[in-house]
Amino acid sequence: MRLPLWLIFGSLCTGCPSAEVLSKPLDASIAEESTDEGEPDPVPVEDSGESGEDTAPEEPDVPDSGEPPDSVDTGSTDTGEDGGTDTGESAPEYDVSTLRGAAESSGRIVGVALNTGAMFSDAEYLDILVSEFGGFTPENATKWGPLQPAEGAWDFGTVDEMAALASREDLRMKGHTLVWHNQKPSWLDSETDATTLNGLMDDHFRETLGHLTTDVPDWDVVNEAFEWDGSMRASMFRTILGPDYIADAFRQANLYAPEARLFYNDFSIEGINAKSNAVAGMVEAFKRDDVPIDGVGLQMHLSHGYGPSRADLKANMERLGDLGVVVHISEMDVQIRHLLGSDDERLLAQAMTYYEVTSACVETMACEQISFWGFTDRYSWVDTFFGEDDPLLYDEDLVAKPARNAVRAALLGEPMEGCEDSRVDNGGFEDGTETWEAMGASLSIVDEPVHGGEHAAYVTDRTEAWQGPRQSVIDKIATGMKYEGRAWVRLAEGAPAEAKLTLHWNDDLGDRWWQFATVEATSDGWVELAGTIDLSVLSVVGTLTEARVYVEGPGAGRSMYVDDISVHPVCPTPPTVVVR
Repeated sequence: MRLPLWLIFGSLCTGCPSAEVLSKPLDASIAEESTDEGEPDPVPVEDSGESGEDTAPEEPDVPDSGEPPDSVDTGSTDTGEDGGTDTGESAPEYDVSTLRGAAESSGRIVGVALNTGAMFSDAEYLDILVSEFGGFTPENATKWGPLQPAEGAWDFGTVDEMAALASREDLRMKGHTLVWHNQKPSWLDSETDATTLNGLMDDHFRETLGHLTTDVPDWDVVNEAFEWDGSMRASMFRTILGPDYIADAFRQANLYAPEARLFYNDFSIEGINAKSNAVAGMVEAFKRDDVPIDGVGLQMHLSHGYGPSRADLKANMERLGDLGVVVHISEMDVQIRHLLGSDDERLLAQAMTYYEVTSACVETMACEQISFWGFTDRYSWVDTFFGEDDPLLYDEDLVAKPARNAVRAALLGEPMEGCEDSRVDNGGFEDGTETWEAMGASLSIVDEPVHGGEHAAYVTDRTEAWQGPRQSVIDKIATGMKYEGRAWVRLAEGAPAEAKLTLHWNDDLGDRWWQFATVEATSDGWVELAGTIDLSVLSVVGTLTEARVYVEGPGAGRSMYVDDISVHPVCPTPPTVVVR
């Protein structure tokens, strides 16, 4: 990965955990037909172009991460059927209160990047990891640089301890990564010739895969070999060995670890775009030419609001499945420092992104595993590379965030929590005029007419059309979110007239307004105002200093009744889980 925990711990990651080796046969469960049309894959906010996974320095001494559990037999051939046939055997029981159990209930794995420093020094961290997750990927310990600190010298100490952890806790371990343009050995000469480099790579594959052959069932063979436009990255491997180096690496890995499943891994190939098209084309060519490849890892380093849509993710995963490989969401985290507004709401926005991605996975037969690049903000690489943020499932105190609960809900096909309560207080005026003002008009409470409950607001002495009940929501909303606003209005007398629901906010450009719902109100009965406040597209400039929702009414001198005002976040649609 890219997280320079070496800056924090100063220890060299050279180890990798073990898990039982699953049989090599690839899931045939991935023959699912895609009906979704992909959308362009937006560029993540402040994405360095190196992927949140592995943008670490060339020779970092960084922590490690992990992968899927062995309790799910990902090596068995899946026919693509839902497994609903009654075989006379009782179905396995899963502790779905954990992420691991929730994932295993549909035949999937939930994994995490294992931080080496935390593994050896933070018992609470390790307790959560082994209880919540089914596997791990060493963040750095299985990369070439940490494994071979000097030419001819190998250090498997940390990796062996990780392998022992995986075996002891029944965690599935994924090696990451054999070939990558970063975190190469410092002694590796970029000016070397092809014969020498091939020999060094053969030594690397033989020693690494030979040592870990019974411990690591899955390997990222090549990492980040393509550019944004789909061309091959001009790494030293491409420059010295030519374009066939990727296929050669997969063949070489298969030679020394014939039972292991072999993956290609990259960032910004999550949706359908030029880069993911190139990867899909490579997979298709490998299958045609009998190059051993079993899966593709979609790193999924996202910033809320800038990732591919759920439909786009599904379409991409389905097309990869149709090519005969499984898909892993391999390094997910979600940055939110660019969002403005309430901290609680920013965390809810983050949870929505986690929910959507997890939903795309469980709705797609080809998607076997979802892994996160760490699970706690305490050890995230994001702060070091991009600035202070809170990108993971647990906070720095190891307390579960809304994102963790959103992932669990999506794994089980349950609705996401957090959208139930209105961001407007006392919207039915049952507590009188508390929390409301009328912007210069008079606001009183009546018990007739009412739309719901026992009371409604009565607005009189209006001298402007915009005068109506208003409430601040600055501490309850955030950018990057979408809200559904509603209110019921009724004129006191006279001809029909227009009523509106409006958002007023203040940022670096000054006062701004958005009328997001309009209806023709009458004195004959209640009519509903309903509309969407889309703060994911609304351009807030600089600092958000105020946000108020209010009801506008007819012209000056006319009175109106208002009741049941609400503003609710729009939560994602629950997934229909496809059991693998």
